[in-house]
Amino acid sequence: MKTTLPTKKSALRILWAVLLYPASVPFLFAQLSSYIPLTSGGIEQPTALAVGDLDGDGNPDVVSASDGDHRIAWYRNDGAGRFSQQLTLTTEAHGAIDVETGDLNGDGSLDIAAVASLDSNLVVFLNNGAGGFETVQAVHLAVLKPRGVELVDLDQDEDLDIVWFSDAADSIGWLANDGAGTFTPAGGIGSDVNGLFTIQVADLDGDEDLDVLCSLPNYDQVGWLPNLGNGQFGALIWLEGEIPAVKYILATDLTGDGLPEVLAASQEDNDLFLLPNLGGGQFGGAVLISNIIWGNAPFQAADLDLDGDRDILIADPDGNLDWFLNDGQGDFSVMEEITATTSGLQGLKIADIDQDGRPDIITFAYWDLIEWLPNKEEDPFSLALGITRLSHNPKKITHADLNQDGHTDLLLEADQKMAWFPGDGNGAFGSPRRFYKNQYDGAGMIQSGDLNGDGLSDVINTRLFGGGPSDQIRWKANNGGGDFSGFDHTIISNMGISGLSDIDVGDLNGDGVNDVAYAAYNSPGGPEVVGWFENNGAGQFSSDVHLGAGTGVNTLVACVDLDGDGLTDILACGGYVGLMPPSIFWFRNLGEGNFAPKANISQTGTGYYNAFPADLDSDGLTDVLAWQGAYGLFWFRNLGGGAFASSPASLSPVTEIDEVLLVDLDRDGDIDIVYAQEDNGDINWLENQGPAFFQAPQLLATGPSDITGLHAADLNEDGYPEIISWSWANDASGYYENLTGRAAISGFCFHDGNQNGVFDADEQPLRGVPVLLEPAGLVAYSDAAGRYRFNVPPGDYTLEASNHYCWERIVDSTYILTLAEEPIQGPDIGYAAGNSQAGLIATVAMAPLRCTEIVPAWVLVENPNCTAAPGMVEVVLDDLLTFVSATPLPEAIAGDTLIWDLDSIPAAQSRSIYLEVQAADANYAGEITNISAQINPLIGPGDPLVSKLYVAVDTIRCSYDPNDKLVNLRYVPIDYLPVEHELVYTLRFQNTGNDTAFSVRLRDTLSANLNWPTLRPLGSSHAYYTVFDTETGLLEFVFDNILLPDSTADERGSHGFVQFAVQLLAGLPPGTVVPNGAGIYFDANPVVLTNTVETRVVDPVSTHAPQEPRALNVYPNPGSGYFRVRFDRPANGQLSVRDAMGRLLLSRKIPAGTAEASIGLSGYPGGIYWILWSEEGMKPAAARIILQ
Repeated sequence: MKTTLPTKKSALRILWAVLLYPASVPFLFAQLSSYIPLTSGGIEQPTALAVGDLDGDGNPDVVSASDGDHRIAWYRNDGAGRFSQQLTLTTEAHGAIDVETGDLNGDGSLDIAAVASLDSNLVVFLNNGAGGFETVQAVHLAVLKPRGVELVDLDQDEDLDIVWFSDAADSIGWLANDGAGTFTPAGGIGSDVNGLFTIQVADLDGDEDLDVLCSLPNYDQVGWLPNLGNGQFGALIWLEGEIPAVKYILATDLTGDGLPEVLAASQEDNDLFLLPNLGGGQFGGAVLISNIIWGNAPFQAADLDLDGDRDILIADPDGNLDWFLNDGQGDFSVMEEITATTSGLQGLKIADIDQDGRPDIITFAYWDLIEWLPNKEEDPFSLALGITRLSHNPKKITHADLNQDGHTDLLLEADQKMAWFPGDGNGAFGSPRRFYKNQYDGAGMIQSGDLNGDGLSDVINTRLFGGGPSDQIRWKANNGGGDFSGFDHTIISNMGISGLSDIDVGDLNGDGVNDVAYAAYNSPGGPEVVGWFENNGAGQFSSDVHLGAGTGVNTLVACVDLDGDGLTDILACGGYVGLMPPSIFWFRNLGEGNFAPKANISQTGTGYYNAFPADLDSDGLTDVLAWQGAYGLFWFRNLGGGAFASSPASLSPVTEIDEVLLVDLDRDGDIDIVYAQEDNGDINWLENQGPAFFQAPQLLATGPSDITGLHAADLNEDGYPEIISWSWANDASGYYENLTGRAAISGFCFHDGNQNGVFDADEQPLRGVPVLLEPAGLVAYSDAAGRYRFNVPPGDYTLEASNHYCWERIVDSTYILTLAEEPIQGPDIGYAAGNSQAGLIATVAMAPLRCTEIVPAWVLVENPNCTAAPGMVEVVLDDLLTFVSATPLPEAIAGDTLIWDLDSIPAAQSRSIYLEVQAADANYAGEITNISAQINPLIGPGDPLVSKLYVAVDTIRCSYDPNDKLVNLRYVPIDYLPVEHELVYTLRFQNTGNDTAFSVRLRDTLSANLNWPTLRPLGSSHAYYTVFDTETGLLEFVFDNILLPDSTADERGSHGFVQFAVQLLAGLPPGTVVPNGAGIYFDANPVVLTNTVETRVVDPVSTHAPQEPRALNVYPNPGSGYFRVRFDRPANGQLSVRDAMGRLLLSRKIPAGTAEASIGLSGYPGGIYWILWSEEGMKPAAARIILQ
């Protein structure tokens, strides 16, 4: 189914262990590696192979020539038979038809010579010794369409010359080598070779010089040209016997006497003949070896069974290889058939690919396929492994454990071919393995599932024949160990189906076995059809059940329970956008394979390209995410009982989308959205902060453009899914490693609900838990997935974790660890929930404000407690800021106030809101402005209202340094309370370079006047991890693979920020200054230093005269429930609200330095109320307000 102090060390250690205040971590943290290719660089119509050790590592590599793309390329062998991606030498060898390897310049390294038939050129590539090549010569042969080349020492001067031939020109010639790899024409070989097809160079007469053997199909004969010495050749000598339409020939010693016999194949009769060498240039008559071979393909001879004599290997008409065993006396009456080969073989080579001392077979077929067959002692040549990787036009990738080794394998369909890649559990994959013998067999969409009840993953796919009611669905049984060598099983339709577009497997009739659902866009039963086939449990299927017509080209069919009744329903999507009937619909499963009529999910007038089922809001019901391409993403919430929201929620501003994937990328327990940006290859992430509360889009990686598919699977078994992508237009498929899972020492902090000490799949991760590693003196904070990590060198360590705020440890918190060279999994630390008061906290950050520009801003809402809490967040923009957009969109906008109604936020979790605002013009340069955020818990009228306000303040500038440091409190009173006067620092950065920044590191040394153990990492613009050094006070934020664009390419996207909070030490005397600055490192560039901000401890009595009253500006007034109180200068006092009868309704302390506060009176009756202000050393102030 589709389914992160000088000499105060000892005291600090104690504080780390007992401090109970919460720590919040970044709400963006998933990271992807750069693109890792799975397939790339295909070939079109290979014509020849050569084998040799090109890189000097002792392993035979493979070289190919292909005339469909004019390519000469090679494939590096790692010694175990695993080959690299294609290494292209040229795509300008027009009509590339032959290739050979040899040391052409005497430097001990193998070079390459290739024939470009259409150019009449011979191209020589000289090797630098490590597999690096240069095109040294392109020798024009001045002959029509040369067809082949051999590298031999024809003139016996101890260097390799080049012999060439042309069947089109009936000519043979050679180029003399000067010993340094420079070649000059040396003349023709023979003048009477009319009707020439191919040649072989060998010492046929035993005189120690090389002669030339020729096939002449026009004469139904084989002849040879004797070498007279010094590059001179005698007249053509005919061999005895008629061989009708003889084409391919081979000269090889089959009897062990040192003389080469001649093998010749008849294309007309498909016969193979042996002409024995009698010595002295005499040959016996043709002896028939077989009359069942394929006479239109080359053949080889080698000692395949290691008995000391050469056997014969040749293709037969069925696409198999016939292996004729040599008895040592030239008798080849025993033949074994090798069936693992593909049909349509064009040629083969013999070499020990895997270096096991046994010769293996390398083959190529004209349909873009090069493979090798290992010669295993048990069951030799039973397996074909790809050297080329099915690169052309990839259409679908999925995953399963096909060989039962516990690792994830990948299944690929490309160019109507299918293969699978065995995974090793570390993110590496073995050679691809075909499913079908005939590669051009119309393979379409693929899926996996157990269809015959043996517990093994079988493979199912569509088979397309290009129109008409004849398309098929078929499956291959897994015989165990990834063996799919059995018969093909075809699922027949009694109606006929054309245009099969998707398939899925699921138990549709409740019998415990997988059935098959399909979608098609043409059928005799209707223009667009959804249906299913019933499986009897043994992989035998009934005729299809036609459920109904869809809309447009049906792009999706999914087997999924949509109404929560435990039965598998069918979801389908029509696939068009525009004014049209509904395009997303489903069929309710009524039980026992009965389905209700089609029910619409989308409404009339709206179409969608595709739809994806997933529980986006974590309510246990499967929702539907719909994709409208350039128009964005839309969420159809499942309301239960099979009912869906009539109007979908738009996840704007996400637009211009190529492909969509739903996956829990950060492993925080909810489903995120990953999508590919249209045309540019960007992989973006919408983090679901639950429930269905999505963070602003974040660029994770960039790879091949024009992405046509996305898939997710954990390929390296670190618990985090990798993102797999493919591009039809670019002939590329590959994946991005999820780096969230990388660390030298790592583990998880979690709410151990059943207190069994194990982080079970249904248990909640805890974010923000500090974990101490000694003797490194480092503290890591668990991220939103509960994961802590340390990147430290090998050694012995002690890991310590303590009770954390309201969370209490289940087991001992001290662990002894030994780290060797490989990363290790540290302990998973379980906690039980203690008692705590519900409450939410909001913080705000914004990019530097520049005149008239649109800048990003971020609001983080966190629940630091052990109890889930709902709430309403109000964000108020200053008059000098204009709202542009937000993700998610606010539920209400009232003037300058934006309101979001938050569903319950789980304990120790957070939500984020992304804003874009526009600053006022240059007339307001130098003006101070702000964005404030206030949380109003959702409680009933009459209950005390608790409103917590956070204000981000900045100055509008028309030019500025974009890399800076901010602090929320510049002054604190002498009687400050560390908890209530917590400092929040904001580090802002921008890439003003001329290229993308791949890594950003922020380093901040904390003042000794700060209480280091109270450090709380907060929100950020991008994914990061945090490490704090408890000995030096160095705090480091690391943004790996941030892919931060430069400001000229994407001004808004070039900004980033991170926030953290920390408390002052208690009892600092008046006049104390707490400074803070930071260094920013973009990639390997020099450090960028920020400004230094200061917080001062002051005596407020000395700063305001008693006779100077404070002015209060309250707005809106009248108001409907929420009021803002703006002070004429930073405040430090008590704000209260009383009704007309003088009864106290609300009272709270306003921290020093506050410029504006918020009052919430929702739920109270309309009328007159009074806002009162009191402050030590000043006259009280009051303002009357009207609540409407």
